[in-house]
Amino acid sequence: VGGGRLPAEPPSAERARVLAGYAELLGVRRATAKSRQVAEEALATARRVGARREEGRALGSIADALIEADVDGAIALLRDARRIAEEQADVDGVGWASLQLAVLMELTGRLEEALAAALQGAEASRRLGAAFWDEWLLGSAAFLEFLLGRWDEADRHFHAAVERDRLTGPKGVHTRLRRARLDIARGDFAAARRLLLEAGGLAVKFGQVHFDAQFAVPLAVARAELALWEGHDEEAVKAAADGLAALTPTGLETDVPALFALGLAAAAARVERTSARRATAEAEAA
Repeated sequence: VGGGRLPAEPPSAERARVLAGYAELLGVRRATAKSRQVAEEALATARRVGARREEGRALGSIADALIEADVDGAIALLRDARRIAEEQADVDGVGWASLQLAVLMELTGRLEEALAAALQGAEASRRLGAAFWDEWLLGSAAFLEFLLGRWDEADRHFHAAVERDRLTGPKGVHTRLRRARLDIARGDFAAARRLLLEAGGLAVKFGQVHFDAQFAVPLAVARAELALWEGHDEEAVKAAADGLAALTPTGLETDVPALFALGLAAAAARVERTSARRATAEAEAA
């Protein structure tokens, strides 16, 4: 776009499409300010030429950039984005907006609304023939059911998502990590370790930048939780530290309190174990 192959004047749907896609990528990389700037340009261009599909995509990226400042505004924009995507039969737009709605509502503690958004998105994706988003949103719904204590429902939806051959790419990583959290809670540590190994192997295929941006933190949370339950305190401390290190470049270290909670629990367990052995120096260090 910047090189002039898709000039700003006259405006075009093609330019709006490229800008909207670039804004989405910047959002994934958490370059929030730049993402919003590009998305607003995409929105203005799309509206000038009546490109409704691109308008919906741009609204979704603006919403993603607004999350920190205006949660209710971001939710309203995402609902608009999903409505436009459904009107346009834009399968990726429906899936992305539904996923973002579920994530945002989960982050703000609106678990029932998040679950409804994920299930509605999965149903819409199924209706549009989008197996990719159907599976990903089913995995998201399953994790929300896990958080809500509906473990049998979570197990059913995880099974529907994880057992399908198309679970590759980012959704395969995230769904396996979330399924592992359910297995950890149920005490099936062997199954959880297998899923974490699979998730880690898939994640590294996307390169270090994408690994850090998308996968390192949830993988660290799951690894720390599993290690803590198995009594591997040092492993749990290292996993929590790795997760915090991955967050450091983003300045969002305090956005994942689970890492602090798990790290503190592991350190406390080390204190207890080393004190019982009268290893005073190790206990003080812990």
